[in-house]
Amino acid sequence: MALPLAVAVSSCTQHAGEPVKRSLLFNNETGVDTDGYLFFKLTHEKAVYEVQLAEYIQSTTASEATKKIASKISDVYKGMIPELESLAATFQVILPDPGLPGFAVPHHFAPDSLASFSNEAYLAHVQHEQGVILEHFNRIDRNTSKALKDYAKEKLPAVKEVFALAGGHEEHGAHH
Repeated sequence: MALPLAVAVSSCTQHAGEPVKRSLLFNNETGVDTDGYLFFKLTHEKAVYEVQLAEYIQSTTASEATKKIASKISDVYKGMIPELESLAATFQVILPDPGLPGFAVPHHFAPDSLASFSNEAYLAHVQHEQGVILEHFNRIDRNTSKALKDYAKEKLPAVKEVFALAGGHEEHGAHH
């Protein structure tokens, strides 16, 4: 009887050389509710991807206006990535997610011999993704964690600015 109990207890503890307890890795235990968990995971994933895509866009034949938007995205989210990782660690949320695939240029942005870069496609992408990120920042404002609410309130103006710069329009009064 003692052996199964010892195995069960030791399987959830943190062993030497492991960055976190095994229960965090295997059971997805966190110190935050579902909205907070989704905020960390999705916002971080999108921030990392959008920074990498923005850096790619700046190396293409995109218009100056498109490159300006890409530069703003890079500026806003590059600093936010380590902040999200640090804040997530306080809630035992593992970032970056070890299961995320590496960056790949979407086929509709990749250059080929038949088409040139589409500024409109990138702007549509930015509007959509910034809208999703903005929704998560607005939703987290109703979270029970004061630290998350404070972080969202601090960063929300910059997220709104990027959304507006890309031509996005916030629907006031459209609360879920």
